[in-house]
Amino acid sequence: MTVTEPTSQEAGQLKSGRIVAIAGPVVDVEFPTGELPDINFALEMTINVGGEDITVVAETAQQLGNSRVRAICMKPTDGLVRGTEVRNLGHPLQMPVGDGVLG
Repeated sequence: MTVTEPTSQEAGQLKSGRIVAIAGPVVDVEFPTGELPDINFALEMTINVGGEDITVVAETAQQLGNSRVRAICMKPTDGLVRGTEVRNLGHPLQMPVGDGVLG
């Protein structure tokens, strides 16, 4: 299986959204019309906690309609607020693997 990264041109065309609701690790994000990320695509947002910028990655779990998606965050959501910018990464979550995992 080969994983491909979007080209810079494709990545440049991806639109950002904004958080409209937060409930624990679940966030609802509104994107411009016609720009919804696919299910399982990664979303990224940055929050400032104690003067330190923290990147939170989420996975799109559901398309809700009305240009909104529901996503599950992979880190605590403390510090996230409605209106925070959310970037569509244009690909599913990715994890680096080493020799220990590959065998």
